[in-house]
Amino acid sequence: MQLLTACAVLLISGTIAASDEKPAFKVIEVRQTGGFAGVEIDYRITPDGKFTRKSRRGVVEGKLSAEQSQALSKAVAAIDWEKLPEKLRATNVADDFIYEMHFIIGDKTHQVVADGISAGKNEFLKPILKTLVEVQRVPACRPHLCSSGVFVTEGAAEGSQQAKSVRV
Repeated sequence: MQLLTACAVLLISGTIAASDEKPAFKVIEVRQTGGFAGVEIDYRITPDGKFTRKSRRGVVEGKLSAEQSQALSKAVAAIDWEKLPEKLRATNVADDFIYEMHFIIGDKTHQVVADGISAGKNEFLKPILKTLVEVQRVPACRPHLCSSGVFVTEGAAEGSQQAKSVRV
């Protein structure tokens, strides 16, 4: 009986501690530019996993899975801002993506500009890029053609597009 009571106390205190935790960030905003085709994509991710992806193809909104959100929060919390330079650029790299990243944490904004090669090799930024790749794979499609739960619909302005009914 005492063992059962001890387990219940640990379980309850662990649940309370997990729910009282502050998010690792307020907002992550990333602009991805460059590449062979001249890509320009803007990402915005909030701690609850909601994201927006804007590109020439339109706007897609969605929500990361709980596992993806948790991994992203852990990755941001693990960043050592004293060790991470504001600019990470590999030499002699042509047609690579450039990532302008803004991490709003508390009342501070941390900015990092990195090319894809440098960011992909950096222990702090690699998990962030992994999340961006997952967000980029979410299709923008018409409701009658797509079962992903993310739909692009015609916006108020002629030719504009906005996403509705979100889910990843």
